[in-house]
Amino acid sequence: RYEVARAANGLTDAWSTVSFKQDFAQAPLFLADMQTNNNSDTSALRTQAVAPNGVPVKVEEEQSKDSEISHPEETIGYLVFDIAE
Repeated sequence: RYEVARAANGLTDAWSTVSFKQDFAQAPLFLADMQTNNNSDTSALRTQAVAPNGVPVKVEEEQSKDSEISHPEETIGYLVFDIAE
């Protein structure tokens, strides 16, 4: 089983839970990337522990250009799928 979607809400530098449209039997494999680029600072997605129904995600800026790490809203796309046993 798998799911391909965009997060319902835009993500920023604050942790936000991306809820899956379906519940999985166990924590699925989660792959994601930003679909927009609304800031010139280099950034990447960070995640915490994936659960069967969602995962906390945020946009994290690196600090080589400046020490400021706030980031505007970005759209992310993701793929989740069951892990073979």
